[in-house]
Amino acid sequence: MKKFTLRSLITLAILIPIAAVAHYAVFPQTTRCILIGFSAFQKTDGIYFSPETDALTQQNVDGYVAEGRIRIESLFGTKSENPVIIYCNSTDEFQKYGAEGNHPAVTQLSIFGEFVVINGTELERDVIAHELCHAELQSEVGWYKRQMQIPTWFDEGLAMQVDDRPWYSEDTLMAALSRGIRLPSLTRMTTPAIFNSGTEDQVWLNYAAAKHQIGNWYSKEKLRHFIRMMNDGAGFDASYK
Repeated sequence: MKKFTLRSLITLAILIPIAAVAHYAVFPQTTRCILIGFSAFQKTDGIYFSPETDALTQQNVDGYVAEGRIRIESLFGTKSENPVIIYCNSTDEFQKYGAEGNHPAVTQLSIFGEFVVINGTELERDVIAHELCHAELQSEVGWYKRQMQIPTWFDEGLAMQVDDRPWYSEDTLMAALSRGIRLPSLTRMTTPAIFNSGTEDQVWLNYAAAKHQIGNWYSKEKLRHFIRMMNDGAGFDASYK
């Protein structure tokens, strides 16, 4: 038994570093988020702030996150979970923890938890609430179901319910439809790559249409029932219908 235990410990000691390196190679930003506690970022009021973030900025971020959590609790009808919040001062920092390209915020989702990464160069309260919703959905149904079963159009449409940017409003969408623009077929948009493909106008339409679709479907009771069905083993289609 002692030999077996020793061999198991040695095997783990070898495999864990290999797995960590492999995870970093495939998901570098997510790995850095998981290890944020070992970085120079300073944790204040539950938020990891980039070094030298001034007090006023911290106060603004705290306020936006608190407001976002209120929106999430109202949408889901239950007290929201608390994903790890990471605030980056610069674009370079954001690309290390968030994503390449020009994004105001992203959510890194893993089996180890949810991480909302904020780009301080484009601080927006609606975007923070939007990303908190992505994190909350995973915390409600788990990583596997969120990743493998829930289509992107639903995930984004739900997040748009707490995103009040006027450009994606119902009035803006109706004005576009009155000019002859047609709603896209959302059901084929099962992945982020499909949902975010096309011109800037097409991507805008995808988000606005998803917001419209889920807005017509949504009630707290429906969403709670949807989550219960998913957690009881039902597929997405059955839970949504």
